[in-house]
Amino acid sequence: MQCTKCNTENSDNAKFCQVCGSPLTANAAGQTAQPNPSPTIQMAPEKKKKGCLKPILIALGVFVGLLLVIGIFSSGRDKDKQTTVNNSSATSENKDSKPTDKPEAKAETAQKGEAKPEKKTPEWNTKDLNALENGNMLIAANLLKTAGDIKKDAVAVEPASVNKTPWKYYGKVVKMTGSVEVVQDYPPDSDVAKGMGVKEASEIVMTTEDGTIVDMFCSISSGSLKVGDIVTLYGYPVGQAEVENKIGGKFTHLVIIGNAFDKEQQSQ
Repeated sequence: MQCTKCNTENSDNAKFCQVCGSPLTANAAGQTAQPNPSPTIQMAPEKKKKGCLKPILIALGVFVGLLLVIGIFSSGRDKDKQTTVNNSSATSENKDSKPTDKPEAKAETAQKGEAKPEKKTPEWNTKDLNALENGNMLIAANLLKTAGDIKKDAVAVEPASVNKTPWKYYGKVVKMTGSVEVVQDYPPDSDVAKGMGVKEASEIVMTTEDGTIVDMFCSISSGSLKVGDIVTLYGYPVGQAEVENKIGGKFTHLVIIGNAFDKEQQSQ
């Protein structure tokens, strides 16, 4: 039986064409046609060509796309490298163009760094002996704030010599021993405490063995000290003070500013 679609000759009992698959039931019985083998030979090669060409085109498209992607990334990396090179060149040029410090400027900077602040020496008033007016009391009070323990630096002196030329002992801590004649504590708001810049203050007046009257303004309380006790005073000489006595005369007191004293044991 011949297929009316592709003219392929099939067996008489076949219901479908063995080449194109078309139904053969619609063909008239006994209908015959001349066999034409050429369509069979031509159809098979055409199908094979179409089936092989499609995968090749797909693979080619993928390959071309991959090349494009690689090209894009390569181009981006090249631009980044070029930018980095340009930035490095610019940085190098900036470093090279930076002015070099002059040796004179470096030397001046080094000298400034090595310079140490000089300690200012207190300007004691050596012209006016009046301790209540010459300003030396304030200088001594300020020294006491940073002096620490003044006992270790104290120098034993003859009270009469210090009273005769007190300016020779300005800035030095002296120690003198005598008998207490007057002892007085001052309240925190007193002029003496404020003048010394302390919370509490006291005044101890003693007479030494050579007859010198020493008047010490102290930046601490007198504690249990009383008249008649033997005491060693430590302080900075600041001048003299004229004090009237009960009979109309005057006593010259050697004035010192201190923050320490020792109560001595009296012999029986």
